[in-house]
This record gives sequence, structure tokens and C-alpha cells, in this order.
Amino acid sequence: MYQNPSKTIEFQLDLNPEHRREFLAECNRSLQTAREKQSEYISERKGRIAAREFSNAIDTMLRAMCEWLVANSPTSTNITSRIAIVAQGGYGRGQMNPFSDIDLLILMPDNPSPGEQAFVKSLLYLLWDLNKVELGHATKRVNEATECVGQDLDSTTALLELRTLFGSDAMVEKVRKKVASLVRGSYEKWFVVSKLNESRNRKEKFGGSIYLLEPNVKEGEGGLRDIHSLKWLSYALLDSSDLDVLVQRDVLQQSELEALGEAMDYLLSVRTALHLSEARKIDALAFTKQPLVAQALGYESDTILLAEEKMMKDYYLHARFIDRYSLKATRNITAKSHKLVGGVLDAMRRKSLNDVYFIRGGVLFQKRPDASWFRKDPTRVMEAFRTAVLAGVQLSEDLKQTLEDCHDVTDTEAFRTSPRCRDLFMEIMAQKSGAGPTLHAMHETGILADYMPEFRKLFCLVRIDHYHRYTVDEHLIKTLYELEDLYQTGAEQRPELADEARQVKRYDLLNLSLLLHDIGKGEGHGHVLRGAVISQKMTQRMGLPPEDQEVVRQLILQHLKMVHISQRRDLEDPHVIAEMAGTVPDLELLRMLYILTYCDTRAVGPGAWSDWKGMLLSDLYRKTVLYLQGTNPIPPMDEAAREKLQDDVRSEAPASITDTEISQFLNNASPKYLTTLPPAKIVRHIELQKSTNDENPVAWHIDDSHGLNYTEITTVGADVRGLLSMLCGALSSKDINILSLQAFSTKDGFAIDVFQVTDLRGNPLPHGMRLDRVKQELTSVLQKKKTAAQAFPIRKRPQSIGRDVAVVKPMQVILNNDENPDYTILEVKAYDRPGLLYDITSVCNEQGYYIHLAMITTEAYRVVDVFYITDLEFNKLSLAQTKKLRVSLEEILA
Repeated sequence: MYQNPSKTIEFQLDLNPEHRREFLAECNRSLQTAREKQSEYISERKGRIAAREFSNAIDTMLRAMCEWLVANSPTSTNITSRIAIVAQGGYGRGQMNPFSDIDLLILMPDNPSPGEQAFVKSLLYLLWDLNKVELGHATKRVNEATECVGQDLDSTTALLELRTLFGSDAMVEKVRKKVASLVRGSYEKWFVVSKLNESRNRKEKFGGSIYLLEPNVKEGEGGLRDIHSLKWLSYALLDSSDLDVLVQRDVLQQSELEALGEAMDYLLSVRTALHLSEARKIDALAFTKQPLVAQALGYESDTILLAEEKMMKDYYLHARFIDRYSLKATRNITAKSHKLVGGVLDAMRRKSLNDVYFIRGGVLFQKRPDASWFRKDPTRVMEAFRTAVLAGVQLSEDLKQTLEDCHDVTDTEAFRTSPRCRDLFMEIMAQKSGAGPTLHAMHETGILADYMPEFRKLFCLVRIDHYHRYTVDEHLIKTLYELEDLYQTGAEQRPELADEARQVKRYDLLNLSLLLHDIGKGEGHGHVLRGAVISQKMTQRMGLPPEDQEVVRQLILQHLKMVHISQRRDLEDPHVIAEMAGTVPDLELLRMLYILTYCDTRAVGPGAWSDWKGMLLSDLYRKTVLYLQGTNPIPPMDEAAREKLQDDVRSEAPASITDTEISQFLNNASPKYLTTLPPAKIVRHIELQKSTNDENPVAWHIDDSHGLNYTEITTVGADVRGLLSMLCGALSSKDINILSLQAFSTKDGFAIDVFQVTDLRGNPLPHGMRLDRVKQELTSVLQKKKTAAQAFPIRKRPQSIGRDVAVVKPMQVILNNDENPDYTILEVKAYDRPGLLYDITSVCNEQGYYIHLAMITTEAYRVVDVFYITDLEFNKLSLAQTKKLRVSLEEILA
């Protein structure tokens, strides 16, 4: 509860301006020296020492400020007995990174004198004049300081870590005792429940996973805040925030506490390096910062891994310890607390499951923890996971530890080839609920790697990839969660996918394929072919029937097929559908591949899936099913079909559109246009064409009424050369992201261009958005009053791709004349940047080529832009033309 001191403090000390400037300069020099000294600790990973030393330096500086103010103002000589300057929060804890907030509580007497008010105001003014310091402060009377308890969680937790910097320690002790009596007394349950809820919400907000490729070092799961929360809970429930109490009270083992300490050292070192790299407070370990942090921590690249990839793997290993042991300690603390009725997390009574296990609070425990019981029969280890998934519960941390103590009997060929283990494992994979969390526990304990040693190469495997959000192993397990979510709740959001998922006959094989689909990434590039070979060896070792082995192999071999075809090829082309059907000729296998493709895309991270991608994928699946069933998925536009279309358009059209206008429009449209678009859209295009004139050469329509997460923009205008390029430039200049576009031309000289677009965050354009200025500027270009570059300047945005990454995935320009009988297919793979699409379309226009279809896809490090093009006479490009186009595009992309 911060208060503005200017409202309560009316006076300021009469200080000599020159002396003040000199003293402030000295303080800033001390601050800069303290920050520079931090870098000495980073490469040694001594994060706690660095944070404590910097906090001590701030203490020294603040005390020097207070003493200087006392010395330079005779009115403040007795100040120390009636006020207190107190460190609280992270500063009170004594853990400061170079640009952390200085969080102060200033305790004042009930009736402060003008001199006391002036002292505090002058101190705050000095602090505000420091270089790059964020000051958090509250000015309160002693009896007001604890009013936040029971009301505001953040302010309450800040009070748990008070340190007197200057002034009356008696005032501070009074607040400290009052806080303790409240948090450990009448407000204990409020504090604990609020803190647990806050932790859960925080983790969901910052990604819900340790293994994010761009984690938040402080607030993310397995971050520093998890340790802080554990300290606060210990304060309330064990009467001490010193984590040594966790060992003393049998909450954690000494080795676990040491692992927490080492993890804290590492994460504080990372955070220190982050602050120094940006010269400000920053907690997000973004791609652009990872190379700098890795260098500061002493990592070096080699032929296998980049320095930042090595650093991130170590980060996940430490974050994993924090997440695991803080969760274990939290459960044990709340279970041991008799003040809370039954504990907060373990409020449910113990329920016996069988002779070996019991359940409490949704967690599976072994009645008599004993690793030897598992060692006598290692299949009991796999059986423990099967028991958990069938009961719909998680394994306790103690049970996980017991299982981890059995690696000597599970990391064996006998365990991996056991028919009993296979049957138990496949029973887990067959579950429509709980398979994801159970496999996650198997992976965390290392049992999954014992059973499938190929997973060891994926453990915390990082590929600096600006598309995926998780490590490879986390991504694979996330796909199982996506399948469960689709089965349980998908009918509301994705009914067509959920219906197909419920018809899958072999969930065990689908889940197994999801788990293994990227298994080849542990071997380097070409992961699809490698993965298919590896998976076959794995399923053979497990002892699956040959037909089941082949299903898994095929799903892995083809797991990119549907996404590539749906997002890069013309789905109105019969050859494309025939290719898909020839690749996966079995309906059940096709259904499984459809669902796998969805889960794989969703598990990449937020924003990877979109309604537009879903529509393309569904369209490909539907048409391939029709093809396999012997039905033409793209019926020709014969005379009967044309007459029916004309009748349908007539029924949709208003009275202002005549039968003659409809007939003329349809006669001038291409067959592809007639078979692609529904009658309602054709009516809209007729209306748009009628509204064009010399003053309005291009008519626009924005459609955001379909309830999907993209917007459709349609333009109709005279088919002048370069129009499509101008339209791309116009949209890009307004930070509009083009997902895809369909271009149609008519025999009477009109161009109909349909764009599917979002804003730069992947959301639909704002409802009711108008593009009047864009339309005016385009008209001025068409009337040759301006050039396209003048009308549509492309704003530059920071480049987010590092040089190392550019080497891993170089730019490509591919021209294909063999795949389609009517068009040359141009494929451009490059790093995204503002105006890229405009540049590509401009080159095509300059060389006299017509773009009929464009599909824009974000994939891994870059975008893949696919164009169906011809020359202006609708012929495919010659060999000489393709060579010239490739050279020109490579020049602008470079």
C-alpha cells in the first residue's frame, strides 16, 4: 500500500545545492562500482553471494545518505529516535540484483515534526536522483503499517522481511512482532490459502511449465519466486523463514535443501547477467538475451550445441529442482500444520487403495516407503504409474524418490523387454485421461528414460527455435495433454476434431506416436526419417505386434505431411488431394494423423494454433476422406453445376443486383473461383465490383463477423499491374499480419483479392476497424500521385534472430514447375521482417508475374511463403525466368 509522500510530507531540508550535487555524484559512483562488481561473481555461479553483496552496498549507501542529511541539517539531529528507514521485500531479504527495486518502509511518529518530514522528503529526493534506480516506498505510522494484513497479500509478504537501515529499531521491532502475531494467528489461514492460490495463478500466467524456451527467471514455474513463497509459508507455519528449518522439521532432506541452494545460486546468477545485459530490471530470459547471458556465465558453443543451448539445459535442471522440492516442502509443511484444519493441500482424509498404496488429497503414497519392495520385482515400478493413472491421482514426492532409488533394476534390458512392463505401459497410454501427467512423472523420475533410453538425448534438449515454446521432451509430453483436452472438452471449441478423436480405435498407439513423434531430434537434423527408424527399433524392443509397430512408424514418418500440405498447397488442386491420399491410404491411419497433427501444433505453444490453420487442416482431411471413399472431393463446374450456382447466388442477392449482372459476373469468373467461393461471398464481390469507379478504383470489405480468430479483408478493383503488391504494402504499413491470400482475375479486367489477416499478436483486427486512410493512399498511388514506398512506409522493428541461428537455418528460394500443371510454385523460406511479403510480391510484379494464390506460414525460425504464379499470359515460368526470379529474390532476402 504505497502512499505518495508529497501528500503527507510538506517540508524539505535546506541543503547546500553544490554539496548535494557532489554527494549525489559520489553515491552514483558507488552504485556503479557495486553493479560492475556483480559481474565478477557471475561466471562462478555465486548468485547468492552476489545478491547479498549488492544488497550490502545499497545498505551502506542508504545509511551514508541518512548520516549526510543529519550532518548537513541541524534541525534533524534527534531524528533517529522517532523515525525508521526500513528495507522490506526482496531488499529486506538481502537479495538484490543490479537493477532490483529498492523497496522501503518509512515509519513515522503519530505527529511528525516539520524537521522529521523534511528529512524523509529530502532522503526520497536523493534516492529519486540516483541513476537507474526504481524506488518502491510506503510512509506510514507504526499503527498503520500492519493494516494490510488480511487485506493485501503483496504488502503483507513485504512485511515478513524487515531490516532496520537507519533510525529506531524499537519501532521496527514493534511492527515485526505485530505482523508475526497476525500471520501466525488469526490471519494464518487467509495468508496460506491466498499464497497458494497466488502461486498457482502466477504459474499459469507465466506459462505453466518449467521448460519454456523463454522462461521468466523470477515469476515462472521453477523460478526464484517459488523459493520466496516457500520461505513465506515457512514463516507462517514453521515460525521461521530460514530454510534450514525445513531439514530440522523433517520437511526436506539435507541433500534436497542443498540442491535448492545451488539452484538459487544459478538462477540469481542468470538474473544478474540479465540485468547487466539490459542495464535495467528484466526477468524474461528472451531468445535475444540468452547468448549474452550464456557468454557472461562462461559457456562456449561447440559443433553440437550453441552456448545458449547449453546454458538453457542447465537452467532447466536447476528450475526442476526448485519446482520439485518447493512443491514437496509445501505439501509437507501444510500436512504438518495442525493449526489449519487438516492442512490446506492435504485436507482430504487418507483413503486406502490396496495393501501397498493409499491416497490423500489426490496424491498416491506408499504405505510403507520401501525401495526394496520394488527391487524384488521391477515391474512394480511400472505398475505404480499404472495405479496412479487408473486412480486419477499424482505420485507423491516421497514415492517418486523411492522409485528414483530403483534405477539399478529399471535401467536394464530385462525391464525394457519385459512383456509385463509393455502391457502396463500400453495400458497407461490407452487412457483418455491422465496419460499426460503420468508420463510427465515417469520422465521427471527418469523411469521413462530407463524404459526408453532414446529419451535421454531429449532430456531438457533446447533448440533455439523462435516457433516452439518448450524443450523437445516437454513438447512431446504436452501433446498427450492436448489429446486429453480435445477428448474431454473439445466438443465445444473444435467439434469436428473432437468427433474424430472419439472415433479413434487405438488410443494407446496414438498416444505412443505423440510421445515419439520428435524422438529423432536427439540425433540432429532430418528428425522425421531418423525418428521413424528409431521408433521401429523401440517398438520392436517393447514387443509390440508388427502391425502396431507399422502404425507408429507411419504416423511418425508422416507427422509433418498434413500441416505442410494444408498450409503450403492449393487444396482446390485435385493433384494435392491425390498426393495426400496416396501417402496415407488407410482411413483409420488418416484419422489418427489428423488428430496427431492438431495435438502437435497445439503443443508447440500459445499462438501456434489458429482457426485459420484449423480450417485448412480440416479441409484437407475432409477432401482426403472423400477421395479415399471414391467420391470426387472437388467436383467440376459443369453446366448443371453452373446453373445451380447461379440460382444459389440469385437467392442470396438483393434486388439491386439483376439477373444479367449475376450471369455476366459468373461468365467472367475463372473455374477455380466458381468452385472455391460460396454464393454469399460471390454476391459481396458483385456489390464491391459495382461500387468501383474512377474516384474509388478499389473497393474494400472487412469481415470480422465469423467468430474466428482472424479477419478477412476482400478487395475488388481494376486488375492493374502491381495491384497485389501495393495491397500487401498497404496492409503491412498498418502492422497487419497476412496469413494467406487468394487472388482471382476476371475476363473483364477485375482483380478479386481475399486476405486472411490478424494483428501482430495473432488476434483479429479490432471490431469496426476502418481502413479509410489506407484506401486513400492506395488511390493516390493508382492515380500516380504517389509512389508505393511514399504511401506505405514499412516501420522497422527490432531483429530477433541471432547470427548463430541464421547459420542453422539459411534462407531458401525454391521454384517448382513439376508439381502443378498450371502454375509455377514459388516457395520462400526466410526470417520474418516487416515488409517481407511486400518485397517478394514487388519482385514478382517487376518481372511480370501474376500471383494467383499465396500462403503464409510461421515455421520454426522463419516464415514459409508459398506462391502459385504464372506470367501475364497465364503460362508457367520458363527455366530462364525461374533462374532470374531466384537471383532477384535471394538478393532482397540477403
